[in-house]
Order: sequence, then C-alpha cells, then structure tokens
Amino acid sequence: MGVIRLLHMSAEELEMRRTQPMDDYLVWSHERAAWWRSGPGGYTRQIIDAGRYSRDAALEICVKAVPGETAQRLGVLPELPVRLADLEAIMRAAEKGKGGGR
Repeated sequence: MGVIRLLHMSAEELEMRRTQPMDDYLVWSHERAAWWRSGPGGYTRQIIDAGRYSRDAALEICVKAVPGETAQRLGVLPELPVRLADLEAIMRAAEKGKGGGR
C-alpha cells in the first residue's frame, strides 16, 4: 500500500488495518503435494509461484475440500491454509540454524 493511500485513509480505516492485519495465506494441497496457484492456475511446488489469499479465502478453499474422498483416503485435511509470515519465519530460523530438526 502506498504512502499516498495511507494519507487518505480515515482514522477508522487506519485503526482497522492496525488491529486486523491483512496477512497473506498460501494453500497446501496434500493430494497434489503442491501449493495452489492463484486463480485457475493449477498447482506449483515453488513457494514463489504459489497464490496469495486472504485468510477468509484460504479457509473457504480448505473447508470446501473437506467432504471428499481425498480426506478419507489420505486421513488428513486435503487442503491446508498456511500463513505466509509463519512460513517465512520458519525459513529464516532454518537458515540461521535454529530450526532444531527432529
């Protein structure tokens, strides 16, 4: 978001943005072993190419996937929302050698 847009936001908009951060989410497909791309783009194994979704949109995708054969066959949620900020934190920690492993 640009500085000019921030200058024109009302106090209510600024407070909502401060208290409700707009986090990006990715959606992991257990069935495809890949990330969802945005729109009708299919799947990718590269995080950089994965679609970015709002939390609500990611949850909607995941909820719609639950009542299928995939969930029963895999014994897991077919699609899983992953907060991009959390994924980035994990990757930074792993790069610094703080991942700990198993």
